[in-house]
Amino acid sequence: MNIKEIYAIAPRPDGWRVLPDGKFIKLGNYVKLGNDVKLGTYVTLGNGVTLGNYVTLGNYVTLGYGVKLGNGVKLGNSVTLGNYVKLGDGVTLGNSVKLGDGVTLGNDVTSEKLNLEAIEEYKKRAPFHIFDKWITKQRTSAFQGNIKYEVGSIVKEPKAIISDIQCSDGLHVFRPFFKPNWAGICEHTDNLICIQVKVMSEDICFAGVADFNDKLRVRKLEVLN
Repeated sequence: MNIKEIYAIAPRPDGWRVLPDGKFIKLGNYVKLGNDVKLGTYVTLGNGVTLGNYVTLGNYVTLGYGVKLGNGVKLGNSVTLGNYVKLGDGVTLGNSVKLGDGVTLGNDVTSEKLNLEAIEEYKKRAPFHIFDKWITKQRTSAFQGNIKYEVGSIVKEPKAIISDIQCSDGLHVFRPFFKPNWAGICEHTDNLICIQVKVMSEDICFAGVADFNDKLRVRKLEVLN
């Protein structure tokens, strides 16, 4: 459907338009859609958005004001793009990736490539790195399972694989001095303690992509204190 046909559909009281295939679309002012643009369910397009030909948007995507997407751009589910973001032709972003205001990505950039590049940078800097790990006062995992973190122990997650997905199988650590409540993971850290862990660069699975660079995902770590 072109933009004229979409606007011809009367919006519901909550502002959503229901397309013939059952998808829900919410459009701001001055939105322009190129030929063969595909919009997933519950997509929200802000004012002034321009979408080039063959752009595909996954479910629950939100585009801020003034965003421009080049031809052939593909966005995964739950992607959030900040205001004035520009994406070059052929850019592919994985699920749940968030880009802050003013971010610009060149042609053929993918979130998977960005993650691999970040991992390589860690390897170049040092064979291992020290990160923060927030756990309960009983020294068990605060957010996943019932993993025990005794001083000097080696903790492993065999299911962890390298990917551009931050919240997946693996052990989650934070860059030094960063608190989980700053990222909205919890309300406060009153009932938690922060320990330091040693992670070999080769064991980093998610090294941070765009604005998602405060929490990393690894397959193995050593508890230092």
